[in-house]
Amino acid sequence: MIPILEDLRFDGVSRLSCINIDWSLITALVERWRPETHSFHLPVGECTVTLQDVGVLLGLRIDGDVITGTTGGVDGGWTNLVERIFGKRPKEEDKELKGGRLQLSWLTSCIKNLQDSPSEDDVKRYTQSYILQLIAGILFTDHSGGQVHCMYIPLIQDFDRCKSLAWGAAVLAYLFRELCKSCRAGVEEMAGCVLLLQLWAWTRLPFLAPVPRGPVLETLDNPLWCDRAGPYGMR
Repeated sequence: MIPILEDLRFDGVSRLSCINIDWSLITALVERWRPETHSFHLPVGECTVTLQDVGVLLGLRIDGDVITGTTGGVDGGWTNLVERIFGKRPKEEDKELKGGRLQLSWLTSCIKNLQDSPSEDDVKRYTQSYILQLIAGILFTDHSGGQVHCMYIPLIQDFDRCKSLAWGAAVLAYLFRELCKSCRAGVEEMAGCVLLLQLWAWTRLPFLAPVPRGPVLETLDNPLWCDRAGPYGMR
């Protein structure tokens, strides 16, 4: 699965998924966000997250085709699409698929662990399931709680099309939208790619970064990746 993730440029996000989120830092940044300028107003001036930050810190593609589609459904319905991709039909009566949102727990139970000699279709299906969990858990988080919208499935259905899409640009736009929502009075939750926001703060405002207390690469990396280079965010 690793060569596919590298080809699609989702490998960086996968390797950064073990970083714990500092919610106190995220809250402090949200309080400094100004939706009129899409920037943080700090005592030293204004600053914001750029496309370059996304590409360097997460390793996502920032140029390419725009990510667009429909949230209202596809020909044949979401249920048939899920069955066609993952080989199993979710039960709407059990709320495994409701309002276009698919339960991640169902996806996990549906996609079993790969065997020692998996087929090409099994690897592709497993990788698609894994990418959906990255989308729901890191890149495009929302307040649905353990669900992912089926609108992302057509985007990862064809890997050739998937790797041509500007995922980094979409992640940044989604984060900006969520920051504009979260800075309003009375809002208590934050969605979007908060991992990107935290890595950006550690990099651009280094006095906020934690002090390294051990071999970072051994704790962040996985032996499966061997000596493959990762994104700057791993540092």
